[in-house]
Amino acid sequence: MLALVSGLVLMQLLFVGVLTAVHAIPDARIVGQLASDLDAGLWVGSDEAVDPVTRGGRSDAYTDCIVITAGLGDDGINPLRSALTLPHLGSCQPAAAGISALLAGETPPVEATYARYWGGFAVFTRPLLAFGGLGALRIFAATAAIAAVAGLFFVLRRRTSVWVPLALVAPLALTTNLLGQVGYGVIHVLEFAVMVACAIGGVLAARHGMFLVGAVSVFAGGVFVFVDFLHNPPLAWALFAFSAAASFVAQRRSESHPVRQAIVAVVVASVGWIAGYALTWASRWGIGILSGAATFDEIAGKVALWTDGSGEEAVAAGLGGGIRKNAHFWLTFVPFAWLVLAACLLLVAIVIVVAVRRKAFPALGVAGVLAAVAVIPLVWLEVLPAHSQHHYFFVYRAIPGAVAVLAAAAAMFFVSERPRLTPARDARGSAGG
Repeated sequence: MLALVSGLVLMQLLFVGVLTAVHAIPDARIVGQLASDLDAGLWVGSDEAVDPVTRGGRSDAYTDCIVITAGLGDDGINPLRSALTLPHLGSCQPAAAGISALLAGETPPVEATYARYWGGFAVFTRPLLAFGGLGALRIFAATAAIAAVAGLFFVLRRRTSVWVPLALVAPLALTTNLLGQVGYGVIHVLEFAVMVACAIGGVLAARHGMFLVGAVSVFAGGVFVFVDFLHNPPLAWALFAFSAAASFVAQRRSESHPVRQAIVAVVVASVGWIAGYALTWASRWGIGILSGAATFDEIAGKVALWTDGSGEEAVAAGLGGGIRKNAHFWLTFVPFAWLVLAACLLLVAIVIVVAVRRKAFPALGVAGVLAAVAVIPLVWLEVLPAHSQHHYFFVYRAIPGAVAVLAAAAAMFFVSERPRLTPARDARGSAGG
């Protein structure tokens, strides 16, 4: 436990150090690249650019412009202060005007600061923007996301079966706009790459026992909140918890009490991840308040806004508002959503029928425990109802995320039902074969 706490403390210090280093990159290099990209028409325009995937949806261009101008505009600020306050030039139109002003040697107003977030995306954005502009950043984000998905598919397939990662990835690939955000919301793609990479860490840790799964889950939650802008935490949480737990139980399916092992794996991975996420974010708030970069009232006000929602327009009161809003958007405006949902429910029905006919109730129990991870995104939508409803055009991904976990858990039934050879039997099989 002492080692875990020491590691968490060191991680916070490392985050501050890395952010300070990237904020020391000369702003002039970034400004020059962004000005060239501005002239070439690679960015700017509406803060609510049309989403290229969903019907009636929009891209998060607002946050995109904040992300690419993070750290700019505060003349004379030292790198540590810039890392702690995270100044930016604002949404798209003021950001474009700010870049033009900086290029002309003027000092534009800093629109706002985001000291309540770590802003770890700057580790990727500032170096890439300085040396390659928006093109380099977008290519890197897309490549990282595709490589991470391929990596998760490979490691999870090796430990379970090809159908489990396929069921986990397909709903996200077919019914979300994640990769389509490269042009108008690159931070979403970067966050997706990081969340999938963390899930790979969970799969690899599961091979070495539950203690390592718990430790890695805590650090995975912390790493994700470092880059996260409160876009899709429930998706990252569920993806990690399922991947780690499924890998753990698949490798121990020859042992007794499989359902109990599944419960322990799900609880450890889920609780560990959210603990690391919450502690690392609380650490950022503490650092911000102690350094004067943020105030307690500012942070408390935002927490109250997104959890209560009073004052926010079009926020339905009462239980279920967040789930209904996001499920309606997903099923109404996202292509293939109904088809994917129907396929998932059909798979679940088939598993139940097969389990009953074969009397494979332990394997069905394992699948049921893993399927419980699908509740995580739904709970998140209700804990932050105002945020969930106000930002439905990207938060909706929590719904297909839950469907993906449910489908992958159903596929795990066939993995759990198939007995795993013991090492001795493996050796005999190799000798005879």
